[in-house]
Amino acid sequence: YLGLGHAHTFLGARQQAIESLQLALEEGTRCQDAVVLGRAHTALTLEYGFAGRLQQGIYHGEQAVALLEQTADHTWLGRSSHYLGCMYNLAGECLRSLELGTRFHTFGERIADRRLQVLALDVIGWSHAMQGQWDAGIEALQHAIAVSPDAFETAFTLGLLGYAYLEQGDIAQAVPSLEQAVEQANQYR
Repeated sequence: YLGLGHAHTFLGARQQAIESLQLALEEGTRCQDAVVLGRAHTALTLEYGFAGRLQQGIYHGEQAVALLEQTADHTWLGRSSHYLGCMYNLAGECLRSLELGTRFHTFGERIADRRLQVLALDVIGWSHAMQGQWDAGIEALQHAIAVSPDAFETAFTLGLLGYAYLEQGDIAQAVPSLEQAVEQANQYR
């Protein structure tokens, strides 16, 4: 159900995604499986984010993080914290996003997980940029690019960096960052 829900999410089939992910939650609850529950909540965070239903996304993101923090599933913990940080930012809760990003960046450094560090730095940088703290946001995003484990993560971070430059009013820096982000993202479709 989890895989099916994820597939429906990326195909834009909102209702089918939610139905499949709800079934994943039911099965995870029946089996008392924190990993399955955490992953299902993570996928619902993304689904509700795509649907613009931020408060529901935040609810599921908070559930996901709480569950996955109790497991060794660092990959999905990184995803859930990233999605939740994005939901907080989109909802204007930048301070909550910044706190979450900072906490998970520290955790990512402690376990030497570069992907988790990048996901956390993206949230931190975006949060700072949304608050008009452009230098801090740009610094965090540049650091994310420096430690990025692959071009996929770099593409997303470049998009956020372009956004930060744009909000700062630095078009000369924004355009190349955004062009690079699009170019790299097109490699992954």
